[in-house]
Amino acid sequence: MKTEIELIKENPSYIRFIKNPTSEQQIQAILLDPYCIKYIKNPIEYVQLLAIKEDSSIIQYIKNPTIEVQKEAINKNPYILNYIQSQTFEIIDYALSLTLDVAYRVDTTKLTPKQIHYLKLKYQ
Repeated sequence: MKTEIELIKENPSYIRFIKNPTSEQQIQAILLDPYCIKYIKNPIEYVQLLAIKEDSSIIQYIKNPTIEVQKEAINKNPYILNYIQSQTFEIIDYALSLTLDVAYRVDTTKLTPKQIHYLKLKYQ
C-alpha cells in the first residue's frame, strides 16, 4: 500500500483527499503543482510563498493569505491586487506605492473615509 506522500508524488492533486495535510505533504504537492494550493484548507505560509513565487495570480486560490504573501504577490505583479479578497489599508497603500495603475483595482468598501482621504492625498 502506498503512503500519502507517494500518492502526492504521483498526482499532486491527491492532496485534496487529505483532511489535514502535513507541512511535508503540502510542500511536496506545491512543488509539483502550485495550483494544488486551492485544495489545501489552511496552507502554511511557506507553502503560500512557494506557490506565489511560481505564479502570483495563485493568490486568488488562497483563502487567507498572510500579509507577507500578499506583498510578495504584489511585488511580482501589482495588478493581482483585485485577486486579494480582503484588501486591507496596508495592502492597498503598498500596491499604490508600486504603481498608481492599480488604483482602479482597489476595493475601498472596507476602508474608513479617513483612510480613503489619506490615500487620495498621498497619491494625487
